[in-house]
Amino acid sequence: MPKPIRGPFLGKAGNGSNDNGKLESRWQLHEATVVSISDRGRLLSESNLQLVLMEGRVPHWHPLDEDVEEMREVWEYALNFYELGAEPPEQATQYEGIICIVGTTDDDKRCKIHGRGYVGQDNPEGDVEGIFYRPPRIEIIGAEEDMLEPDLDW
Repeated sequence: MPKPIRGPFLGKAGNGSNDNGKLESRWQLHEATVVSISDRGRLLSESNLQLVLMEGRVPHWHPLDEDVEEMREVWEYALNFYELGAEPPEQATQYEGIICIVGTTDDDKRCKIHGRGYVGQDNPEGDVEGIFYRPPRIEIIGAEEDMLEPDLDW
């Protein structure tokens, strides 16, 4: 079993920037399927989900140098997802892997999101949630047979 991590999440604000200094956009996927594979095998396979996705940039402070106490602000990418109706967790136990999400957008287009990240299930409800730590591949697809084939080289 892979080692769990504690992941950061974007805030609970709506579209655009918010008072927390984060830039984000929020959208949904309906009838979604989430499949995740790690180096040691499948981590998660859930279907018929209603997902909320929050994509944006979050500011973090990093030291300029090990010997200097000065800090610099760095904006880091994040794409979080969680089940509709669930609150985005402040922290959750997640496992690293290749994540593939397929669902229907609000305008009835099939969307495939594929990349590396962390995925888990919030306790005690078991709601699916996760984060892509670098921009994933996002495609509008047509053929159902191509939807859930993960690209293991990604």
